Order: sequence, then structure tokens, then C-alpha cells
Amino acid sequence: MNYLPEPLEKINYQIARLEIEKAALTNDSETKQTAIKNKERILEIDKELNTLKLQKVDLEKRWKQEKEDIQKFSSIKENIEELNRKLPLLQSEGKYVEASKIMYVLVPELIKTRDELEQKIQSRKNRLIKEVVDAEEVADIVSKWTNIPVNRLLENQKQKILNLSETLKKRVKGQDQAIELISDAIKRSKANINDPNRPIGSFLFLGPTGAGKS
Repeated sequence: MNYLPEPLEKINYQIARLEIEKAALTNDSETKQTAIKNKERILEIDKELNTLKLQKVDLEKRWKQEKEDIQKFSSIKENIEELNRKLPLLQSEGKYVEASKIMYVLVPELIKTRDELEQKIQSRKNRLIKEVVDAEEVADIVSKWTNIPVNRLLENQKQKILNLSETLKKRVKGQDQAIELISDAIKRSKANINDPNRPIGSFLFLGPTGAGKS
């Protein structure tokens, strides 16, 4: 959350590049013609810099607000958890007035504030901060490091899943039916068509010693 968002990084890079170009042009005025051209280009750069700096201010403001909202959300969650931990102790000690206040006033108020804040965070368009990183974002980062195209990285992952049963059969002999069932369960999970409230799969491997259960 403390790392600069990519849009802000890009703007900082563009500003730095233009500032360097401007400095180079300012020091390069050997002839009158060169000086005139440089002056024209410097005016263009100044316009671009003004636009970029305004965009930067806007992005920084949004980033700061998003960070504050997420930090506040985390703090509220911690407060709710702390009060819920405190509640059984108060009840066991017979402090029912304090317990009642936590159960019926403090926790409900915090939950309401938390839910409203969560809705605000989730409904925000073009968010600069993401709490969850998906497969495509990971592939994008790896692509930048390795110069391997993103689509190839994602395609490799797809192929591994599609060829899972064949790969397992090369390593596990005589258990084709079990491998197919496991492979199908994983494919359903990756395709998000399984029941999210149930495990990916439940299997019983039966047979006498030496049958290859392990």
C-alpha cells in the first residue's frame, strides 16, 4: 500500500524525462537558430509539465484518500475483533452492563461504519490501491522482469492445467481414474464453477498395502 501506484510512477518518469530534456536545451544554444528552436521546445515542455504536474497532484490526492480509507477500515476491523474477544471475559466476570454495551451498541455501530466504508472503497472507480493481486497482474509484473509477453505466461498456466491429467499419469502409474477425478476437480476450481462453500475435492484412496495409495 505504501508503494507508488503505477500511474503515479509513470507520471513521475515523464516529468523527470521532460525536466532533463529542458535542462539540456537550456544549456544548448550555440547558434541563434538553435536558441530559437530550443526556446520553442522549452515552451512546449513547460506546457506538458504543467499538465503532468496537475495530474500528479490529483493522483497523489486520490492515493492519500484511498490509503486513509483502507487504514481506517483495518482499524475498525481490529476494534471489532478486540471487543468480541473482550465480551466473553466480561460475561464470565458478571459485568453485564459493559457486555451489553459492547454487544448492542459499540459493535453494531462499528459494523455499520465498517460496511459503509467498505462499500465506499469497493465502489470507487479506477482504484490506485488493490488489496488483492490477481493472476494477470502477477503475470504482468513477471513479464516486465523477464521480457516474456504476458499472454505467453498466462497461456503456459492454462496449458499446465489443461494437461494436468497427462502430466500426473507420467508420474503415477495405474491410477488413471483417480487422476482424472482429481484433474477434473482442479479444472472446475480454476474455472470458478465449483461450489465456493465446499472444498475443491474430497477423495478416499482405498486398497491394501502396496497398492499405490501414497
